[in-house]
Amino acid sequence: MTISYPNLRDTSRFPGFAAIPVEDLDTHELTPGRDGCLLLEILAFETVPSLVIGTRSTDLHLVTLRFEGPDQGRALSQCPHLKVGNTIAIMHARKHQFGIEVYGIRVFEYRALKIIPTSLDELLELSDEMRTWPLNFAAHQRCHWCRNVPDQIITCDGCGVIGYCNSGCKAGSWNVNKHKEFCAVIQNQNFRSLIAEMEHE
Repeated sequence: MTISYPNLRDTSRFPGFAAIPVEDLDTHELTPGRDGCLLLEILAFETVPSLVIGTRSTDLHLVTLRFEGPDQGRALSQCPHLKVGNTIAIMHARKHQFGIEVYGIRVFEYRALKIIPTSLDELLELSDEMRTWPLNFAAHQRCHWCRNVPDQIITCDGCGVIGYCNSGCKAGSWNVNKHKEFCAVIQNQNFRSLIAEMEHE
């Protein structure tokens, strides 16, 4: 299977909170809206008595996630990536009414939710960079720093994707081209599965 990279800024596939459908939990009817993957940055969270996460969407809405499944989010509250500043991706997200003209998202299961260990802005920046990458997270043959194609490239030991000519280029890539921030994200299985799933949506 060939994996190319979806543009995370594409609002037809990654809509903002205002654009997603509203789901009536009594009738399961949906108002018109854009189906896709909702990206949210974690601003705060509480784990007692149930998991509640405060987030910011790409269209700058403040969005509350309430976990109302059988374990009320207790399993997810143990996730090491559940941290302020990280990003949550929710496939086929639906708005739910919490009160009069107050909307958020009620989460009943975790299958459609992924936590990615970077901020929303950094994730979008990485998506921009990936538009020029070889497919399938293949190891790069072009140096990430100087853009030359050396006879023998040094591939990053962490992500196995980014390449360098030498230690000097590695330092430039790591410190200036932000691979220090992106390396762990590229390795993250939630991130890779999000890219694969959205490529085939």
